[in-house]
Amino acid sequence: MALEAKIAEFLDQNFDKLRIIPNVLNIGISTKMVNGQDTGRICITFYVSKKVDSLLLKANELIPKLIGGFETDVVELKTSDYNLGDTAPIRSRYRMYTASKTTFQNCTH
Repeated sequence: MALEAKIAEFLDQNFDKLRIIPNVLNIGISTKMVNGQDTGRICITFYVSKKVDSLLLKANELIPKLIGGFETDVVELKTSDYNLGDTAPIRSRYRMYTASKTTFQNCTH
């Protein structure tokens, strides 16, 4: 099974638990960005309203570097990144996991 499919299966089983992390707007599957550079590594991406230094967060607010054995990334969404009522950010390629837990939106911007 391809990595993306494994992550999708993991998200299908754990979406509700992950979605309640404070500040998380949505969760997707994308490639990890480090210092503005795409690493090409597929990961679970948490889209948040504001990135906060981990030292200022409570334990229940932290997004671990690995969840379920999968690498994570945290992306701050600015209002210029999405339309009102839409949490889909402008990125080169991503799959947004929806609350229905059954469909993916393939998007290229």
